[in-house]
Amino acid sequence: MDMVHETPNAAEPAGLVIVCPAYNDWAALSKLIPRLESVLADNHLKARLLIVNDGSETPPKLNWGEAPLQALGEIQVLDLAHNVGNQRAIAIGLYHVYSSMECDSVVVMDADGEDCPEDLPALVAAARAQPEAIVFASRDQRSEPGVFRLFYRLYKWLFTLLTGCRITFGNFSVVPGNRLESLMSLADLWNHYAAAVLRSRLPIHLVPTSRGHRLDERSHMNFTALVTHGLSAISIFMDSMAVRMTLFSLGLAMLALLSIGVAFAIRVFTDLAIPGWATNVTLFLLVIMLQAFSISVLMAFVFLSYRTQNSFLPKRDCAHYIRGVTRVAGTT
Repeated sequence: MDMVHETPNAAEPAGLVIVCPAYNDWAALSKLIPRLESVLADNHLKARLLIVNDGSETPPKLNWGEAPLQALGEIQVLDLAHNVGNQRAIAIGLYHVYSSMECDSVVVMDADGEDCPEDLPALVAAARAQPEAIVFASRDQRSEPGVFRLFYRLYKWLFTLLTGCRITFGNFSVVPGNRLESLMSLADLWNHYAAAVLRSRLPIHLVPTSRGHRLDERSHMNFTALVTHGLSAISIFMDSMAVRMTLFSLGLAMLALLSIGVAFAIRVFTDLAIPGWATNVTLFLLVIMLQAFSISVLMAFVFLSYRTQNSFLPKRDCAHYIRGVTRVAGTT
């Protein structure tokens, strides 16, 4: 399909906008677009599709066949200056909708097909029933190999342990148009979309869904990307994590100190101690106590440093990453 350049500030009707970040996902998108068109038409919905081209190595090439698009009234490609990653591409896409596209609500979904278009009507219906809430698709299963799923479960367990929050949802969501202003004021949106919304305490509603199958067999989420993704989510709760680790370290230091007292009492008041045993145990526990105390002090300073850093503000800074916008010809 040919592309024609268009200014991003053109007047557009309100309605549903679908934001879809993509990195070399043109084959998958060409399969996803007809499914979106069919689902929207069957449920009497109309939407515009905003594809966020996250610095792909290949230029956008979409081919969804000869059938005209009716429910998908428009498709735009938002080109970024360079690859910034899936989560930041979502933030920039939401900023573009906020600043340049009037809409009633925004759908965020991935381009690989694991966010099923068939689940979209249920999310939209839930969003209409709860117009103040951000509606997320909730699911626990993944389609990657077993080792990947094991580490993903480990990430979710660590997330709950370190932050005190449980996260069972990803990017697939519906954002009311009146919540975009709030999202654009969240500095954490730049690092992790779902965790930023969770931390913001904006109202959230979950809709159970099943994860779909990848339309393109290739996955851009490898082990390194998973670790980066997980650390980005956890870092948003730096304050909670710092407090929890500080309390744990202080508790460990107190336990070591108590153990030293017990070892000293056994050595002085009983005949159970082996010669040299109390000294070795005391030195070992003393090292643990000092390390635990050092960790607690370090976490306190890390937290204070985090609080004084200048934050990335999506409303102010996202525009610097946009190279241009193109509109796909042949839509109505």
